[in-house]
Amino acid sequence: MVVLDIDPNADGEESVDALIAEYGPLPDTPVVLTGGGGRHLYFRHPGGNLPNSAGHLGPGLDVRGDGGFVVAPPSRHVSGRRYEWEASVHLEDVPLAAVPSW
Repeated sequence: MVVLDIDPNADGEESVDALIAEYGPLPDTPVVLTGGGGRHLYFRHPGGNLPNSAGHLGPGLDVRGDGGFVVAPPSRHVSGRRYEWEASVHLEDVPLAAVPSW
C-alpha cells in the first residue's frame, strides 16, 4: 500500500485541490478520517521503490510508501478522536486504486 496523508492544518486540502485541478479527479479508493481532522487515502503499491516524502507534492501532503507507516483505525489521536474508515469508501467495500501518476 501507499498512503497519501492530507493535513488540512498545513494547507493539505488546498494542495490536493491544486493537484486535482492540474491532473483530474482522484480515483475512488479507501479513505481514513484521521483523528486530527485530515485524511489518509490508500492506494495500491505500483511495485518497485516508492519512497516516503513530506511536502514534496505540496504543503500538507505526505506520502507513505516503502518503509513508511500511518496510524490506522480504530487508534485514538491525541485529540481524543478516533481514526475511522470513511463509510462510503471503506477498505472492505472499495478496492485500492492505482496510485496517481503525480
